[in-house]
Amino acid sequence: MSSKKCENLVSLTGTVESLTKKMQGPTGVYFFLVLQTETEILSPVGEIKKKSDSHEILFEGSVADLLFPEVSKGTLMTITGKRIIKKKEGEDGSPIFSTRIIADRFRIEENPCEHVNSILLTGSVTNTPVQGKSKNGNAYLFFNLETISKISKDKEKRTVHSIRLWGKAALTNAKKIGKGEILKIVGILKTQTKKSKKGHPIYCSDIITNGLLVEPQPTF
Repeated sequence: MSSKKCENLVSLTGTVESLTKKMQGPTGVYFFLVLQTETEILSPVGEIKKKSDSHEILFEGSVADLLFPEVSKGTLMTITGKRIIKKKEGEDGSPIFSTRIIADRFRIEENPCEHVNSILLTGSVTNTPVQGKSKNGNAYLFFNLETISKISKDKEKRTVHSIRLWGKAALTNAKKIGKGEILKIVGILKTQTKKSKKGHPIYCSDIITNGLLVEPQPTF
């Protein structure tokens, strides 16, 4: 599937929790920050709850140079970028798949505004979806979706995202989604923090959608 047919777009508005120093890498300057979002989500049982999530954001090159002097802890800002996944070693030596956002645009918010936590993906299902029920008896459907993002003139990045549908959306789409299907999905990033073998935080996220948009696309 061509990268032109794929989408991997993350939009976040939140408050800066922390940031690193600006560093020099093989391809230029970069730095990380952690952005906290607080948004309302619909739970599997239909309740609206407030959810706080921490997202690791990478800024590189000219974007890093422009933003670094303007940002500090507590800054309210909006970013857009792509979600990528890295394999790391956990505290007990087992593999952990960490996630981060590579930012391509940003905006410092001068006035108070609502937080945003949104991800839009278009890609190909890479496995046979798995149905099940949580400990609370809520139905879920789990599958992986592969996207291809163009990160330079002649380089593409393949990312496999883990997707969960809950409740009615899981039941409705269980027979519609199969391996190889092309899907468009809108959801949110639900994050958790784990520790590396060296004790450093590792940010991991799942994509949760309650059927906001799950539409099979024409096969390319």
